[in-house]
Amino acid sequence: MQTFFYLSHFKDWDVCLLTSPHDLLELALFIARQNLSHHLDVNHEIVNQIYQEEIGYFSNSFVFVLLNPERQIIASIRIMKWDQKIEIPMQRYFVLNNSDLLKQNYIYWHIGRLAVDKKQRGNCFTIFKYLMGIASYFVCMDSRGCMLAEIDSRLFHTINHLGMKLTALSDPVYFLGSESIAAYALRDSIMKYYLKCISEYDYSFIKK
Repeated sequence: MQTFFYLSHFKDWDVCLLTSPHDLLELALFIARQNLSHHLDVNHEIVNQIYQEEIGYFSNSFVFVLLNPERQIIASIRIMKWDQKIEIPMQRYFVLNNSDLLKQNYIYWHIGRLAVDKKQRGNCFTIFKYLMGIASYFVCMDSRGCMLAEIDSRLFHTINHLGMKLTALSDPVYFLGSESIAAYALRDSIMKYYLKCISEYDYSFIKK
């Protein structure tokens, strides 16, 4: 039984927060189907790997999902306040060209599990912008905010064109079914995007 907590409504979908680690299995299934289905077999091992990683992050995370009227996940994003103790994927799978960045006195927010149901087609870009607005909101709450993420190489360039200025921390590697880059953005680099999003979308539920 889902224990998603209703926060708001966006377009045709409910915006909800995962409040129980039990719901991470449903999230893991969704992520595997959307991010990996075109590249790898979606098997138990892959789903369990995603699930176990998110279990480790859950106590420091906010996992937002969009649900359709049938209560199915159609989009997701996980935002974790990183304490520099638990290992994040960029430390494990990428060769970082500036590892000292991860040792500074920033407020780090690691962004992951960003996915939109491919069936949404025409809505994908709008949903993506909305979810990235949630991420930027957290990062911009503090002057020392710093976003960390492992991002598909093509998406990396798309995000930069939107005005969220990411900086690559690594060369591309094959990760989560596609060529990906470890990247970061300091608060000032995404402030323009943040201001645009809060003028366009309602994020008042984050303050709650």
